[in-house]
Amino acid sequence: MTQLRSSTRPPAPSRVARSASTTARDSCREQRLARSRLGVPPPRDDQIQRAGLVNRLRVARSADVVTVTAPPGYGKTTLVADWARRDGRPFAWYRIAEADDGASFVAHLAAAVSSATVGRRAALRSVVRSGTPEEGVAAIARALAQFESQVVVVLDDVDLLGDQSAIRALQLFVEELPAECQLVLVARAEPPLPLPRLRASRSLAEFGVDDLRLTDREAGALARAHGAHLPVADVLAMNRLAEGWPAGFSLGAARRGSAAGAAARGVRGILEYFRTDVLTDLAEDDIRFLTRASALDRLCGPLCDAVTGSVDSGERLERLERSNLFVVPLDHERRWYRIHGIFRNALFRELEGREPGLAATLWHRAADWYAEHGDFGLAVDYAYTAGDVDQLASLIERDTVPLSGTRYRTRAEHWLEALDDEELLARHPIAAAIGAVTWAMLGRADDADRWAHAFDTGDLDPGVLDPARRAFVQSLIMRETPDDVRADAERAVSDPELDHSWRAPALLVLGGAYAIGGDRDAADAVLREAADLAAVACVPAIESAAVAYRSLLAAEVGAWSLADALAAQACGIVTDARLENDVTSLFAYAASSSAALRRGDWLTVHDALQQSERLLPGLTYAIGSFAVILRLEFARVWSALGDREHALELLAEMDAILARRPELEVLRDDTVELREEIRVPGERESRSSTLTAAELRLLPLLTTHLSFREIADRLYVSRNTVKTQAISVYRKLGVSSRGEAVAHASRVGLVAGELHET
Repeated sequence: MTQLRSSTRPPAPSRVARSASTTARDSCREQRLARSRLGVPPPRDDQIQRAGLVNRLRVARSADVVTVTAPPGYGKTTLVADWARRDGRPFAWYRIAEADDGASFVAHLAAAVSSATVGRRAALRSVVRSGTPEEGVAAIARALAQFESQVVVVLDDVDLLGDQSAIRALQLFVEELPAECQLVLVARAEPPLPLPRLRASRSLAEFGVDDLRLTDREAGALARAHGAHLPVADVLAMNRLAEGWPAGFSLGAARRGSAAGAAARGVRGILEYFRTDVLTDLAEDDIRFLTRASALDRLCGPLCDAVTGSVDSGERLERLERSNLFVVPLDHERRWYRIHGIFRNALFRELEGREPGLAATLWHRAADWYAEHGDFGLAVDYAYTAGDVDQLASLIERDTVPLSGTRYRTRAEHWLEALDDEELLARHPIAAAIGAVTWAMLGRADDADRWAHAFDTGDLDPGVLDPARRAFVQSLIMRETPDDVRADAERAVSDPELDHSWRAPALLVLGGAYAIGGDRDAADAVLREAADLAAVACVPAIESAAVAYRSLLAAEVGAWSLADALAAQACGIVTDARLENDVTSLFAYAASSSAALRRGDWLTVHDALQQSERLLPGLTYAIGSFAVILRLEFARVWSALGDREHALELLAEMDAILARRPELEVLRDDTVELREEIRVPGERESRSSTLTAAELRLLPLLTTHLSFREIADRLYVSRNTVKTQAISVYRKLGVSSRGEAVAHASRVGLVAGELHET
């Protein structure tokens, strides 16, 4: 039995046989690791050369640790692999998997180093069988220190490392890293290392999103690599849209460069990329937060709390930004963020699929939040986007009037067109009044009339609009006689609680009413107050108009210096606020043309008149008094220049406005007077129209105490030329002396009326 059992037992393997078997298993394990996650990845067919970025990596040899962190699709692995092929040093490459624990981390790291350090494999094989991960890391570090050349160890996808023993092994490896080696960490987010200490010791080189963005040159090369031979303008536009994100640009280039029907495939490709490469790595709570936040242009913690229904959104935004999930900070304090454009589009599509119809609710909440925090423009924008017309009307009723005189001018038409409904305007008569004035200032007179009628007939709750504000709105629409407008405006500004942004336009209207009534002193005082309040309320359109109106009034009483200074101030306000296309700027151009005419600055006169020809068609009978007054000013300038045709055209336009607005008949006397001046046979021609350009240039200098020789020096001509031109001026003006010439030119508005020093 004993012998039988003994004869049937297999012989025990010898020590040599056991050693060979263990070596074979270890060898097979190393080969399996090398095939799957070890070694420098091969180049891709569509890869482009990023020589500048590779060279920056190559010169970072003094850094012990190099981090390359960016969201998916920025070409991190491709870039570092290209660096490895160009560098000349041995690269040990290990791509981390999410399931790696401490033992697996050490085993893979040892195998990677073994493949890069020929001659050290025997020493590194024992690492696989060593006891703890800490002991294994120490053994790898010793082996690297004994290697004859510097080794670069690359750990790819470090952000997947979640096991605490593996993280401790990585941290220990950084501590034990020999001076002869360099560690490169490739990740979507910052690796779990004491980076502040490494930064402080200047042993860390960091490459992030800003470094990995495609340059326009690289974008062109990438498009060609995809077979898309696009115009330069298209490449630049696509790269700008993708914000330098290589994956997004590649998908766009493939879409643009392929056959018909590829556009839809390109969109689906981008969405699929985010679903499979980005969203699948996120917690459901983060996905819900990001999809809802994609409805917003900018993000901050309190706004996201109010809109998305989340709590602690500020901390969440900071975490997502640190994780490189396409959340981009907009300030150094990390208070405001935005979502990368293409990523935001994909998230918004995901929102529509996950929570259909929720976007409008999110925009409505954003409108409420911005209204509460005093940002009128964004509040109205979000209400408009949400399609909530009642909220939109209510917001417009709360802010500055008229909209065309504010920084919102370019958006005003879109906002108001969304409210153009008879029943809606009946519910919101204040918005109707604001719209009436805005349409009038935008040159849409028929719309202005309809909206003014809606205000007149609307259901206006006295508790919503007190008598003072109602009087203000009524005066602003200016559908009354000048006396009635003055009375309404006086009633409005008498209310001490009227907001500056409402009081300033009311004062402008009141100043105009005083001026029409002939009370220039009262008009000037009121217009001065209007300009000051408009400056405080940041309504530059009203400010420039009030200042320019004061210039025109000063010129009427011969206060030339004051008129010129005010004209220059008004034009400066227009330029600084970029109001060149606003009809309120016609006041500044009228004052400027008159002042330039007195100085003989023909280029400025010409420019101002050109602007008037462009803008005057938008100043219609809907703002009748200002439309007549400003046309009258420009007609006087054209008349002073001897251009009867332009002057008579403006007079005809004034007649048409007065025919539509008979309550303004009081302004007709001025038009009749100017028409008579223009039609006096020969008088205008003898005074100004036959003056040459050289003679018109001479006129302002004749008003100074300069001698003919000094004038000649100013004009770079001879004294005899000046004398000849002066005699010609005297003859054409029908005078016999320099003083009489100045007096005549002053009466017709060509120059200031007194001699002065210069």
